[in-house]
Amino acid sequence: MTIDAVRAGTAFPAPPRPGTAPGPPAVPRDASSPPPTGREPEDVRPGEAEKAEPSATTKAAREFSQDLHDEARHLTETRLSILYDHDAELFITRSIEKRSGEVVRQYPYEQQVERIRYFVDQLREDRARTVDETV
Repeated sequence: MTIDAVRAGTAFPAPPRPGTAPGPPAVPRDASSPPPTGREPEDVRPGEAEKAEPSATTKAAREFSQDLHDEARHLTETRLSILYDHDAELFITRSIEKRSGEVVRQYPYEQQVERIRYFVDQLREDRARTVDETV
């Protein structure tokens, strides 16, 4: 082992990744050459790179980027509204579109609020019944 091998990163072979078979031993390389990628270079003719199918990672990155963009646009075009529902005895947060006044998002969802109202009403009735029976 030489100091040049340590600097080049070839002095110690990398451990194999889980689920893969160990590859051939590391071959010393020139410090000026690019690091190996583990893949053979592909022959791509001019103009064919645009036609190539993007990888799953590229697709996922594009979807994530689009989601971030949509969320950022959503945040600038909406306002926050916080209401207290006395029947359900809870706070409701809403994201309301500034131009139209339409509710874009709500937490808890309306169906959840309806269920909570029902259960709170049932609890009030049970409490009233219990008080009436014990008196």
